[in-house]
Amino acid sequence: MNLLRLLRPHQWVKNAFVLLPVLFSGVLEARGILNVSEVILPVFVAFCAWSSAVYVLNDIVDRKADATHPRKKNRPIASGKVSVSLASVVGFLLVIVPIVWFTVQSVSGNEGENVSQHALLVLVTGCAYLVNSLLYCFWVKKQAILDVFSIAFGFVIRILAGCGALGVMPSSWILVCTFSVALFLGFGKRRAEIAILTPENEFRSVLRNYSSEFLNILLAISGSLSLMTYLLYTLDPHTAELHHTQSLIFSVPFVFFGIFRYAQNVLSGKFDGPDEVLLRDPIFLINSILWCICIQIIFMFR
Repeated sequence: MNLLRLLRPHQWVKNAFVLLPVLFSGVLEARGILNVSEVILPVFVAFCAWSSAVYVLNDIVDRKADATHPRKKNRPIASGKVSVSLASVVGFLLVIVPIVWFTVQSVSGNEGENVSQHALLVLVTGCAYLVNSLLYCFWVKKQAILDVFSIAFGFVIRILAGCGALGVMPSSWILVCTFSVALFLGFGKRRAEIAILTPENEFRSVLRNYSSEFLNILLAISGSLSLMTYLLYTLDPHTAELHHTQSLIFSVPFVFFGIFRYAQNVLSGKFDGPDEVLLRDPIFLINSILWCICIQIIFMFR
């Protein structure tokens, strides 16, 4: 059980960004759900493994600071329930197994040249994600603003990995929207962390360079940018041409509500990040499900 907690499976929800190209590239209609699932699910599993490996590394590096945190002190490494050596072995396996899998896929060529190329693209994006994560763990997370930019790049890399696996080109709007939404989520997480600080405890050194007022401004800017880019994406003629519909505009209210609800949650200080908001706030979760249903209905009746 402690090993499972070490992997933070509740954080895997973030890797759903790998699946977004399935919704917005039109591949389901062209290839069918079984064919698409066979291609995209291994990528999702790989990013779950890689993200868990990053969490293991981060917990090893931050174990002393986590031990003084009111919530993080119960993490397996910080509490001493999982040794550093065992965690290191688990983290290494989580990194190397997916890399070996996609390396074999990219060089075998048994299933066609396209499959090999797509596996290579996933491997490249996966390595980029790991490099970005290593930089974050050892340096970037101590640099204000740049730390959240690094988190946002991680989400964009997930989108690129999904597109690479499917062999589709990502829309510029989707990339910009993903980046801005990720900034909004990241600054929201910092704002939530600020809300639980006390004069006696400072759990993340980068928070010295943030303030509640500054983060409120960053939240307003990134939230507004997220709404604007998604709205412009739904109105883009290329989007209408790709999906054969101009009705994506009807999904906008769900996005607006999700942005506002997340801002309300992080400002309240009740949640530690976007994963907790999604899993513990039923209203936010229902809205997310309704957004997915709305997209599918739009595509069904276009």
